[in-house]
Amino acid sequence: MASVSKKLKYDRSMTFITIRLCDSFKRTPQNLICPFIRAVESVRVFYRLQQQSLKNILFDAGKAVGLQFINITCCPGGTENSTDGNIFIEYKYPTEVWKEDTFIKYKDSVKLRLQNFNINNIIVDQVMEQSTLSQPLITEIDYKIHELDFKFQNYLCQYQHSKSPIPAYPEDIKTLLIELKERRIQIALLSHNAVGKSFILNLLLLLSAETNSKSGEQGRITIPKEIIGNPTVKRVKEDQLENLPEVIKDFLVEVDDDEQDFKNLVQPICHELHFTDQEVINH
Repeated sequence: MASVSKKLKYDRSMTFITIRLCDSFKRTPQNLICPFIRAVESVRVFYRLQQQSLKNILFDAGKAVGLQFINITCCPGGTENSTDGNIFIEYKYPTEVWKEDTFIKYKDSVKLRLQNFNINNIIVDQVMEQSTLSQPLITEIDYKIHELDFKFQNYLCQYQHSKSPIPAYPEDIKTLLIELKERRIQIALLSHNAVGKSFILNLLLLLSAETNSKSGEQGRITIPKEIIGNPTVKRVKEDQLENLPEVIKDFLVEVDDDEQDFKNLVQPICHELHFTDQEVINH
C-alpha cells in the first residue's frame, strides 16, 4: 500500500517540503562550545516523552503560515528510550501560498512555542532529504531522572483529575526525586603520566566557569561577623541565607532551634584567616 505522502504527490497544485528540527550546541561564558545539553532543555527528549504536544506545536505553527501537517519522524529512530536522531516534519501547501518570508515566520513561531517548554537552543531548517546533524550529548543519568520526574508528574495529574484522594507516598517520592536531582556525581581520573588528565580537568573548569559580569550579579558573599547585631538563626535564614558561604548554609539547615543567637552558634566553626601581605588580601 502506498504511503500517504506518495499519494499526495500526484496533486500538482500542492508542494511538499521537509523540515529538520534538532538540538543546537551553545557556548559557555568562556566562549567554548558545550558538548552537553540537559534533558529538560532538549527538543529530541521532548519528542520522546511528549510527542503529541510537539505534534500540536508543529501543526499550529504550520497552519499559521498555510502549511498542512503530514507526518513527523525521527531519523535514525533508535530504540524507544534513545535520545539520538534528528526530527523531520513533512508538510504540504498550495504552491501560490509560499512566499520568501513564509519559512522565516514558521521558524520563529516554532522557536517561540517551544520556549514555553524551556527549549531554547534548536535548529530549524528546510532540507531536501533526511540528512542528520550532530547534536550535543545527553547523559543517560540525566535523561533517566528527567523521564522519572515527568512520569511522576503525570501520575499526580491523573489522581487530581480523577478526584480520588492522593495517597501519602507521592510526597516521599517527590522528596527522593529532589535529592536525586541535587546529588553530585563524583569521578576519578586514573592513568599514567602525560596522557591528558590535566587537559580534561582544565576543560571541565572552563566549561563550568562564569563570566565576571555573571559573578558580580550574584553579589558578594557575607561572612557571619559582617552581619549587624545579634540576630536569631530564624532571622538570618529569612534575610541573609542566600549570601552566606555554602558551609554555613549547610550547617544552618541541620539546626532545629531557630531562636538561638546566630553568631554564638556559628562562632566555633568559623576561623578567620590573618594575612600580612596586603596584596594577597586585595587579590
